Amino acid sequence: MSRPGIPVAALAVVAGGVAAALHIGKLPPAVPALQASLGIGLVQAGFLLSLVQVAGMSLGLSVGLMADAIGLRRSMLGGLALLALAKAVDGGYAVTEPLLHDPWLAPLRDNPRFIEILRRAQARRDEALAVFRAEGGERLLGLPSAA
Repeated sequence: MSRPGIPVAALAVVAGGVAAALHIGKLPPAVPALQASLGIGLVQAGFLLSLVQVAGMSLGLSVGLMADAIGLRRSMLGGLALLALAKAVDGGYAVTEPLLHDPWLAPLRDNPRFIEILRRAQARRDEALAVFRAEGGERLLGLPSAA
C-alpha cells in the first residue's frame, strides 16, 4: 500500500511560516525593560505583551481576509519578499538603487511596508556614507573629497 507524500509546496509554506515566526522570542526579553521604564509589575508587563500578541493576531486576521481577495499565492510571495527584504535591510543591506529600479520589485513599490524598508535602507546608506567620508575613505580611494 503506497502512501502519498507531503507536497513540496506545503513544506515550503510551513518553512516560510516558521521563518516568519522567528521573531516570537524577541518579546520575553522586553519584560524587564517594560517593568523598569513603566514602573509596573510582572503581571502588568505580561498583560501589555499579551496586548501586542492580540494586536498581531487581529492584524493577521485582516491580512488573511485581504489575501483571499488578491490570491493566496500572490500574497504569500509578496509577504515573504517583504520579510526577506526587511531582514536584509536590518542586517545591513543599504544599496537602494536596485530597490528603486529592479523590475522584480515593481509589484511591491506601492506597499507602505516596502516604502518604510526603502526609507530605512536609505538612512543606512546615508549613515555609512557619512562614516566613510569622516574616516577619509575618499582620500584612501584617491577620489576628490565632497565638501
